[in-house]
Amino acid sequence: MQKLWLKNFEHHISGTTWSAADDLVQAGSVKALREVEKHFWVALVEDEEGGPYEVEVMITPHKIKAFTCECWSAGRRLMCAHIAAALLKLRQFLEQKTEENKSKAEKQASAGLQRITVGNILDSATPEAL
Repeated sequence: MQKLWLKNFEHHISGTTWSAADDLVQAGSVKALREVEKHFWVALVEDEEGGPYEVEVMITPHKIKAFTCECWSAGRRLMCAHIAAALLKLRQFLEQKTEENKSKAEKQASAGLQRITVGNILDSATPEAL
């Protein structure tokens, strides 16, 4: 399996698979996405044909290392729509988490700048100014 990047894996799968995966995500078919161990994610993906199918994905922070789905037959190597949907949902989750952390850090930084105390002013003043 070639190593795929989580940020643009859709460029390396068929358009049909991507379209089906996007439909699954839009329909809310990706359920119970959770990190079982560090960088090891599991999700249940439901579709009209059957399921739910359990999808397992191993990632580094940015690369997709391995994946599997219960719908696979022996010897299959190409990514199915269930895996693509789980990866898309995972990417959305991680992007949202990153944005929340960034906004939290900005709020903490701005809160620190808004507090004007005598101690902070004296700490930032040069000896000549005193």
